[in-house]
Amino acid sequence: MSSDTLIIQTGLPLSQLWDAGQIFFEAFKRKKQPFLGSYEQILSVFSQVIHPEQALIGLELGRLLGIAGLQHRQQPFFDPTWRIFVRTYGWFQALIRYPIARMMNHPAAANELFIDFIAVHPAARGKGVGSQLLEATLCFAREQGYQSVGLDVINTNQRARALYERFGFVVTKKHAYPYLQKSLGFNAVYTMSHTLEVVACQNRM
Repeated sequence: MSSDTLIIQTGLPLSQLWDAGQIFFEAFKRKKQPFLGSYEQILSVFSQVIHPEQALIGLELGRLLGIAGLQHRQQPFFDPTWRIFVRTYGWFQALIRYPIARMMNHPAAANELFIDFIAVHPAARGKGVGSQLLEATLCFAREQGYQSVGLDVINTNQRARALYERFGFVVTKKHAYPYLQKSLGFNAVYTMSHTLEVVACQNRM
């Protein structure tokens, strides 16, 4: 795949919603499937809790290859609600799952664009899609007047952390969750931040 063939655009069309849910499932099934449940439950929850307009997506010939979900103008990409969790899992399981979902929902700081979620289709991994989405996100944040971009990365995802560091992100805080090691496979989350410089962006959106 050539970098010239990937088109970055704002907003996730409803026609691509199910494809985005599948990318989410493939990206996080090892870490979050014990928490989020079955494949059908994950896709159902994903389709109900996201705000499609809060996304940047990467398309090649109309095929969705990557997605970045953003907190922008006080609106998150993920917005889980108690009602959705009860409807999907039932009351008992919702009592366990919903508080964790809210805990992992990191509010953005003032003047900061926060990346709630970034993932690439398995067939497109290693081809620069994630890097192009991240670069487009930084450009979008500059154009919108933000001073910084933040994100969270779990301590076991060293590959993602290395990518973010190459783009200038630095760790600003560590959140320890030792009780999540057994169920979700990680025990800490690093908050990372990138201070934006005023530079010209190549507009591909």
